[in-house]
Amino acid sequence: MKKTLLLAFTGACSLLASEDITEALKSSRFTVDARAFYFDRDFQKPVSPDAKTFTVGGIAKIETGEFAGFSAALAKYGSYRPGFISKDDATGSSMLESGTNNNLSFIGESYIKYKTNMLELKIGKQRLSTPLINDHDLRLLPSVYSGGVLKTQIIPSTVLEAGWIGRYTGFASTYNTFRDMSESWGEKGLGYLYLQNNYFKDLTLKAQYVKALNNSNISVADYRYGEFRQKFGKMFIDGQYGANDYRASKDSKMFGFQIGGELFGADIVAVYNKILGNNFAAVESGAMYTDWQQGYGIYQPSEAVGGYIVLKPIKNMSAKIGRVNVYAKEGNIRDDFSETMFDGWYTFNQSNKLRLRYSLKDESSKANEYGRTLAAWSGAKTTGYEDRKDLRIIYYYSFAK
Repeated sequence: MKKTLLLAFTGACSLLASEDITEALKSSRFTVDARAFYFDRDFQKPVSPDAKTFTVGGIAKIETGEFAGFSAALAKYGSYRPGFISKDDATGSSMLESGTNNNLSFIGESYIKYKTNMLELKIGKQRLSTPLINDHDLRLLPSVYSGGVLKTQIIPSTVLEAGWIGRYTGFASTYNTFRDMSESWGEKGLGYLYLQNNYFKDLTLKAQYVKALNNSNISVADYRYGEFRQKFGKMFIDGQYGANDYRASKDSKMFGFQIGGELFGADIVAVYNKILGNNFAAVESGAMYTDWQQGYGIYQPSEAVGGYIVLKPIKNMSAKIGRVNVYAKEGNIRDDFSETMFDGWYTFNQSNKLRLRYSLKDESSKANEYGRTLAAWSGAKTTGYEDRKDLRIIYYYSFAK
């Protein structure tokens, strides 16, 4: 009798589990985030070659429904050159495979997730979104990481995140695979802690600490970041602080602020950053407030001041216009320039968007001269000290089922 009951119970559990798995598969979600991306970078000096390309592609992803708290996801990433712009012209665009300009095509996400009311554990290839490590979605494809991430909301009004990463697809996924990063991150990868707190009304606090678990053969031993945002009605003020410990050279410090708000229907913001001691480094992100202008190199000691305005002239349209002036400090020359940027969006509907970005970077005369001298001495094709114009036109299409 007991054996019969045990067999019946086991059979019922198996049937229930089978039905639950079937329901989880039936509730799977399929999404497509497609893009068509035209990129044209025109250097105003003869040292660096121009870069131009047009690619189409994006991300096709399927994620199962939950079964006993578990779910899984798989996503194909691709960036493909239709062919009417020369393959060689794409060098420097970060739109195709680094070093070859071949199409990008690989499995960009594959993870297992376990989720309860209080925590979420995700293991595998995944996108991240923290101040110092994120997907940095600036080209056709984002950057992706391989590792494990645990998130919890055990503390009220607080999200805690702990993670480890060891492999990575490169900026804009131009590695075309997940590459071992031991030469940059150490043989045991990077561990990190991230906190975001919203306990006090209109105040958001963020903090992140990233550490190389074995730093014997790399230059940057750790990365630190803190930030606050305080709102006052339609106004806000943000402050940030960052730092790096270098294993065998001077450490770096970064601080900055931005203040702004809405005035006559437009958003107006002033930004400021300063870097001291050594190069400020993030794992991958545009952490600094003055980095909205598409980045300025390796973040040498410098001081940057600027601002931008966001206009909404008609329904479904926004236009961001800004300028930043960067002044090299502590004997450095590279980060000595001004950059003016336009970033416009138009939303046709929930699935279709169009974006146009244009920037004009004007290096100082001393930076230009240093770049030409460096190129003549080293024979390099690019030095990063040249004036440039950037044009990007992106069409976005999204689909979910």
